[in-house]
Amino acid sequence: MIKKTSKDGYETIRKLEVKIFPEHPWSLKQIESHHEKNNSYLYYLDYMPIAYILFLENVYEMEVLRFGVLENFRGKGFATKLFADFLKKHPGKDIFLEVSEVNIPAISFYEKYDFEEIGERKNYYTDGSSGILMKRSFNNR
Repeated sequence: MIKKTSKDGYETIRKLEVKIFPEHPWSLKQIESHHEKNNSYLYYLDYMPIAYILFLENVYEMEVLRFGVLENFRGKGFATKLFADFLKKHPGKDIFLEVSEVNIPAISFYEKYDFEEIGERKNYYTDGSSGILMKRSFNNR
């Protein structure tokens, strides 16, 4: 079940952050500061949260800020279902995101949804890896 997250879901997202991104999880304050317009979804499997997406949206475009699936549930179609649902609920806009250059599975995932590399943030991560900026253009769809 995919649910739009309300304020009571912030702590759930925070707990997922710590498990999914242990090297650089967002704090509760960071999540709250990017959540003013209730722009996130949680994916529940048998009432257990296993994935989420956090994003910004304006009239013309969107930016995916965080997207993750618990490790034990990767490769089983949950990311695909959540992302496809997200795209279906927000049609007609360009979408931007950033992903680590070493996260090859994520880059491949986004490329399946017609995201293209548009830039790079050199040495963006603490391990020295760069961030790859990607865009999915509505006009090319």
